[in-house]
Amino acid sequence: MHKIEFDDKLNSIFGVQFSSEESYRAVKSAVASSSYEGFKPKVESIRIICDVVEGRLTREQLIENLKTGSLNER
Repeated sequence: MHKIEFDDKLNSIFGVQFSSEESYRAVKSAVASSSYEGFKPKVESIRIICDVVEGRLTREQLIENLKTGSLNER
């Protein structure tokens, strides 16, 4: 199984820190569940998820960035 670095004291996943314990716990749960189904998260995917969950990136912006490839430029 893929090792995922969760830090409950810092509310971080792979060093990506969440601004609230609530958003951290929600993403932690989703990532852990998805990993059982084969999802192998990387730091960049956790950054993107964090940005969406915390409102810095809308779903519409995410979709547009995926279409244009601009997420790779961040």
